[in-house]
Amino acid sequence: AKIGKPYAPILEEALHYFSLKKEDVILVGDNLETDILLGVKQGIETILVTTGVHQKEDCERLNIHPDHIISSLLEIF
Repeated sequence: AKIGKPYAPILEEALHYFSLKKEDVILVGDNLETDILLGVKQGIETILVTTGVHQKEDCERLNIHPDHIISSLLEIF
């Protein structure tokens, strides 16, 4: 079995550890191919922050589409 993002076991363990359900969390990340792909594949709301690995333009190229795209974590608040 594979472990780590974007594979489900890491998410399942985190949800179990914190006693949360998928609908109770939002996955925030800067990497479409790991962070965001995990959320998309597992049906979790996602936010791409464009201060790191990927930018908005990469969504079409990689065909990975987060629910929201922000340019700073401050936009969450």
